[in-house]
Amino acid sequence: LALPAWESVYQEWRDRLVTLGKKVQVRSGEATYRGIAESVASDGSLLLRQSDGSLTKIVAGDVTLRQ
Repeated sequence: LALPAWESVYQEWRDRLVTLGKKVQVRSGEATYRGIAESVASDGSLLLRQSDGSLTKIVAGDVTLRQ
Protein backbone atom coordinates (compact mmCIF):
# COMPACT_ATOMS: atom_id res chain seq x y z
CA LEU A 1 0.00 0.00 0.00
CA ALA A 2 1.21 3.47 -0.85
CA LEU A 3 1.27 6.09 1.87
CA PRO A 4 -0.84 9.23 1.51
CA ALA A 5 1.27 12.10 0.14
CA TRP A 6 1.26 14.04 3.43
CA GLU A 7 2.41 10.99 5.39
CA SER A 8 5.27 10.34 2.99
CA VAL A 9 6.41 13.96 3.35
CA TYR A 10 6.04 13.76 7.14
CA GLN A 11 8.18 10.61 7.32
CA GLU A 12 10.90 12.08 5.09
CA TRP A 13 10.94 15.31 7.14
CA ARG A 14 11.05 13.39 10.43
CA ASP A 15 13.90 11.18 9.21
CA ARG A 16 16.01 14.28 8.47
CA LEU A 17 15.62 15.96 11.87
CA VAL A 18 19.03 16.10 13.57
CA THR A 19 17.61 16.86 17.02
CA LEU A 20 15.68 13.62 17.53
CA GLY A 21 17.24 11.44 20.20
CA LYS A 22 19.42 14.29 21.43
CA LYS A 23 19.44 16.51 24.52
CA VAL A 24 17.78 19.82 23.74
CA GLN A 25 16.59 22.99 25.39
CA VAL A 26 13.38 24.61 24.18
CA ARG A 27 12.22 28.16 24.86
CA SER A 28 8.51 28.51 24.32
CA GLY A 29 7.12 31.85 25.40
CA GLU A 30 8.29 32.45 28.97
CA ALA A 31 8.90 28.73 29.64
CA THR A 32 12.13 26.80 29.17
CA TYR A 33 12.11 23.01 28.83
CA ARG A 34 15.03 20.58 28.83
CA GLY A 35 15.02 16.95 27.83
CA ILE A 36 15.42 14.50 24.96
CA ALA A 37 13.76 15.33 21.64
CA GLU A 38 11.90 12.05 21.35
CA SER A 39 9.75 12.52 18.28
CA VAL A 40 7.50 14.86 16.36
CA ALA A 41 3.76 14.51 16.06
CA SER A 42 2.05 14.50 12.66
CA ASP A 43 0.99 18.12 13.36
CA GLY A 44 4.68 19.11 13.56
CA SER A 45 4.86 19.59 17.32
CA LEU A 46 7.93 18.38 19.20
CA LEU A 47 7.54 15.57 21.72
CA LEU A 48 10.05 16.22 24.49
CA ARG A 49 10.88 13.60 27.13
CA GLN A 50 11.76 15.46 30.33
CA SER A 51 14.01 14.13 33.11
CA ASP A 52 10.99 13.19 35.25
CA GLY A 53 9.80 10.88 32.47
CA SER A 54 6.93 13.08 31.34
CA LEU A 55 6.31 13.66 27.64
CA THR A 56 5.63 17.29 26.75
CA LYS A 57 4.12 18.36 23.44
CA ILE A 58 5.61 21.66 22.27
CA VAL A 59 3.82 23.45 19.46
CA ALA A 60 6.17 26.42 19.02
CA GLY A 61 9.54 27.44 20.39
CA ASP A 62 13.27 27.81 19.81
CA VAL A 63 15.15 24.51 20.05
CA THR A 64 18.89 24.32 20.76
CA LEU A 65 21.10 21.26 21.15
CA ARG A 66 22.66 20.70 24.58
CA GLN A 67 25.80 18.81 25.47
